[in-house]
Amino acid sequence: MNTLIQFLILRSKWNNIEENQPIPVTLTEIAEILNCSVRNVKYILKSFISNDWIIWIPGMGRGNPSKITFRQSNREIIEEEVKKIMKENKAEKLMVLLQLEELQEKERKYLLDILLYREKNNDTYSKDTLHLPVYRQIHQLSPSLATRRTELHLIRHLYSTLIGIDSERGIAEHWRIESDYKRFTFVLRKGVKFHDDSTLTAEDVRYSLLKLKNTNFSWVVDEIKSIEILHDTKLVIQLFRSNYSFLSWLTLPCTSIIAANYTDRIIGTGPYYLSKHNESIVILKAFSNYFGYRPSTDEIKLIIVPVIYKQYFDGQEVQNNNSDVIEKQVVSQIDVGCKYILLHTAALSKEERLSLIQKINIPQMIASLKENRQEVATTLLRGINHSLTDQAFPNCLPSTVSIRTYKGAGNEKDMGWLCKQWEESGVRVNGTLVDYSQLYDGKTDVILTEISGEDSLETTLFSFILNKDSPLQLVLSPKRLKEIREIVGNVIQINDQEKRWEELSHVHNDLIEEGVLVPLFRWNQIVKVPTSFAKLSLNSYGWLNFSELVNEM
Repeated sequence: MNTLIQFLILRSKWNNIEENQPIPVTLTEIAEILNCSVRNVKYILKSFISNDWIIWIPGMGRGNPSKITFRQSNREIIEEEVKKIMKENKAEKLMVLLQLEELQEKERKYLLDILLYREKNNDTYSKDTLHLPVYRQIHQLSPSLATRRTELHLIRHLYSTLIGIDSERGIAEHWRIESDYKRFTFVLRKGVKFHDDSTLTAEDVRYSLLKLKNTNFSWVVDEIKSIEILHDTKLVIQLFRSNYSFLSWLTLPCTSIIAANYTDRIIGTGPYYLSKHNESIVILKAFSNYFGYRPSTDEIKLIIVPVIYKQYFDGQEVQNNNSDVIEKQVVSQIDVGCKYILLHTAALSKEERLSLIQKINIPQMIASLKENRQEVATTLLRGINHSLTDQAFPNCLPSTVSIRTYKGAGNEKDMGWLCKQWEESGVRVNGTLVDYSQLYDGKTDVILTEISGEDSLETTLFSFILNKDSPLQLVLSPKRLKEIREIVGNVIQINDQEKRWEELSHVHNDLIEEGVLVPLFRWNQIVKVPTSFAKLSLNSYGWLNFSELVNEM
């Protein structure tokens, strides 16, 4: 493997020279390219020669450099080495190779096809294993801390909530609600097992909910007055006031049930358990003792390859002439959420905010940046009704403005486009690109980020408004935040879902009218899987529902 990497590094220096063309070079030059000693170069070249990759003619006499001739193309050599790797069932070696910056785009995509979509005649892969690429590392799989869509999606498969998003996945088998919606009695399913084979009890439910009090999701449990355990499979939750949205709040990933005595381990009761998690790969395996239907797909492997961010997720295919690669199918949908910006009300006046917004031509942004940017977003979530009222946009641009976003998710291009529009209008723009964990500093004029939808749009909007780490908390004045919280406090006491949604939508629409919230566009979410997989559907996070997949091979 090291020999192949050394060859690719060396070959990359002369990518513009075709095979079988002698290239003058010295041992010292090769040593500098490979970052090794001249002595080691001699051993390396011997390996290349024994593999029939090069011809080496040593220079004779002073002023006569040696000559190296590359006999085979990178693709031919890579294909041969990949066959050896797959016979050894060492897919991890391919992952190392994928990280190599010297790979050309077509070579990287070829390797990804082999790694992710298997080979038709390769028995070393289980036919019920799905391989998917991820461009960034997956960090946080604790339900009370995770906020990004990939982590939330995995949490949905690793854990279960008290109330499921369908009847199969909820821990509660039955519940009774008092007429005032202040007292909820839950009867739990019997014999629900954690991934360590211990049995779930009402104490685990109580612990999991109360644990949220000191997190960014504390609003979910702030309404709880008490949790009374009647026995191992029955408990009563008493609220301070009526809350007709409370049951839907209990479907959020943050309310996932964890074992009270295993707080630092990723152990849930979901259809999959975490088999492996490091900077290169995340492996989920089907949990045989799952209380619902066991997943048909035995194993999910998420291959983490940061270098493919720009080179693979561009919606384009590279022609692959290798007949052994399994054919792929594409599953897609338009995002429930959107990319959006928030403008700070303390740093920018309303007139300045509206003037900046006027300079943003979203259809032009989509047409210019392309890729998977699909449609103009007039609202934060699909399903919210909003028509912008006629208003005069002032010409009151600020002299300077700062904008901040995080690395990945296309944000580099999106921020660059916004900066260019404002700069062309005479505004001096300071754009900052940071890690996701550093996004919300509370000082930036404009925040560029995105929102993914939960299965309940109402609950998604509650989260956007009430989460302590929501960027909305940073851009509004304490007075305005208090007003919104009071509105939400009244909304949860309305026993009419359509009316609740209408009132929440008013809050959303007011933020747009005030020049605080600007929805930009929705992604076309795309997932590529082998054609042998059936029952394909994307959830609100834009990910495949792993539990429903069936391999017909």
